Amino acid sequence: EAVGVTLKHACSWITVKVIGNATTGNNYKLQNLTINDLFHEGKAVCGATKATWSEYYQKYSEILYNNDAGEVFPEEAPAQVFEDVANNFVVLPQTPTTLDVTYSYYAQAGADLITETVKSLPLSLGKDTAGNDIIWESGKHYIYTITITATEILVAPEVTRWEDQTVDAIPALPQTNN
Repeated sequence: EAVGVTLKHACSWITVKVIGNATTGNNYKLQNLTINDLFHEGKAVCGATKATWSEYYQKYSEILYNNDAGEVFPEEAPAQVFEDVANNFVVLPQTPTTLDVTYSYYAQAGADLITETVKSLPLSLGKDTAGNDIIWESGKHYIYTITITATEILVAPEVTRWEDQTVDAIPALPQTNN
């Protein structure tokens, strides 16, 4: 007889949303979101409630979203998810890194297109009671809402349980009309 098994996620799920404010309007366009210095390899020991990761190596930056022409982001809720990655952005649990954001806008005084890249926006979640950086944990979904205004960029993190998503069935082989 089959025995039911409850599986836990060994990785962390990252989502980045972008929103403007009344000063941005459809004058601002997002071109790129890049998460910097992510570990791609490590050793995992899977336990009954979570995976424990160690021996990290191979760091790379990952492009989460890229569009040279840019896409207007909303200036009122809800914030829009910007991802080019199929099936969400999943990473090894690790200390949160930083985010580079590239966007463009037309100057109010003229028709000059200005493109700015803000480097190394911290994705930090603060410190624990012992003073250590809070890490991205396995089985958790981290949602970062980036608010771009005319004078600043704000990062608001939110941590939730990893809720499984239902995806429509996709056939393994293409269907033919025989």
